[in-house]
Amino acid sequence: MNLDAVTLEGRFVRLEPLALTHLDALSAVGLDPDLWKWTTTSLRTPEDMRVYVQSAIDDRAAGRALPFATIERATGTAIGCTRFANISIPDNVQLLGKKVYASLKEVPFPIDMVEIFRNSEAAGPITDEALALEPLPKVLWMQLSVRNDEAAAKAEAKGLKVVMDRCPKIEFGRLSGEISWQGVNSRMLSSKKPVLSGKGFQKLSLNRP
Repeated sequence: MNLDAVTLEGRFVRLEPLALTHLDALSAVGLDPDLWKWTTTSLRTPEDMRVYVQSAIDDRAAGRALPFATIERATGTAIGCTRFANISIPDNVQLLGKKVYASLKEVPFPIDMVEIFRNSEAAGPITDEALALEPLPKVLWMQLSVRNDEAAAKAEAKGLKVVMDRCPKIEFGRLSGEISWQGVNSRMLSSKKPVLSGKGFQKLSLNRP
């Protein structure tokens, strides 16, 4: 799979293709043991960092991932690294074995909900693409901090339910009561106890019989 090495410009940082030239800067900020305390990877020496970076570069060459160095724009210094994608070449799938599509129109089955995990400006064109689908989705959902009133009005005029500036995972946890397990106030008062959903692990449903 061909993955083009691109540069992504942001307001405060720039993501540029990861390279061995970033090693010194990454070693200066990335060898603190606390950074790796809760991960399966542990980098303690500059050599560990070199192996880590080279592995990411090899994944890019093999078409498995797009690794980036995070550059602080004010100083031009690498302050971290990240990568996008976890691609399985033989199956041409991405993200935990789920097939992905380049656009909504390429999805070969009806879509119940279109979730927009992009900025507010991008929500407009994505909404237009969603409204061109047949059949139409039932819900248009914009993630936290994403709000586009014009796009929302167009979708509602077509009969879609619209949610803006909300996270589906958080809302499910709030409505089911799961979020209270972590000490978070769900802001839900009910005399009905939610029931467990499915088997194999503890998960609440939205049903309150």
